[in-house]
Parts: sequence; C-alpha cells; structure tokens
Amino acid sequence: TQLSRTPPDPVKAEQEKKAIEAKEEAAAKEALMKETEAKKARAKEATAQKEELRERLTQLGLSQFADAIVNEGYDSVEMLAEMDDHEFKELTRKLRMGGGHVKKLKKLLCSSEEKSFKTIRSSFSSLSNLRSSFSSSFKR
Repeated sequence: TQLSRTPPDPVKAEQEKKAIEAKEEAAAKEALMKETEAKKARAKEATAQKEELRERLTQLGLSQFADAIVNEGYDSVEMLAEMDDHEFKELTRKLRMGGGHVKKLKKLLCSSEEKSFKTIRSSFSSLSNLRSSFSSSFKR
C-alpha cells in the first residue's frame, strides 16, 4: 500500500510563517522596551546618587567642589567612601582643598562608612535572630 500525502497548502504555510515572524517581532520589541526601561532606571538612579552627593557636599560647605568631584568620576557618596588613602590625598590635592575642606570631606566619608557599618551590623543581627529562631524550632 502506498500512503498518499496531501501537498502542503501554500497559503496556510505563508500564514503560519507570518504568524511566527509577528511573534518574534513582538518579542524583540518587548525585549527592547525592557532594556530601554532598565537603562532609564539606571540613569535615574545615577542622577539621584549625584544629587545626594551634591546635597551632602553643600550641607558641609563643600558645594564649590561638587562639579569637580563628579568630573573625577566620584558620582555618589558610596563611591567616595570606597577611596583608599592614596586616592583621597590625590583628589584633595588635585582639587586644591584647604585643610578645613579636607576635614569636612573626611567627615562626609566617615558618616557614610558609619551608616554602611550600621546597615551591615543590622543585617547580621537579623540573621542571628533568624538562626536562633530556626534552631530553637527544631529543639522542641
């Protein structure tokens, strides 16, 4: 016996091909939209961090150095706080900061480091409490 095959319907095949292409195009557009939104969110966050840095510098009377600090690539308080001693000295020298300005900038960095330390300490405390709670539930 010989199997008879119906030849493929060219119209139906073309419709299926167009449907697949439309789905792929929609998926590509959605991916591009998500990527664009993510870029916008990162840019918004970076702007917010720069503004926070500028505000903190202004509060300490260092607003005249804000643009120069950002131009050096330090665009957040956290980034400044990550400087080592050499980088700190180099930055303050390059910006020609006076001794009082240097002390004020150190104050900003110390307050930022203290804030980070408190956050880390709080996280460890929460983990410790969770561990105690978890282990005590098995002792019952």
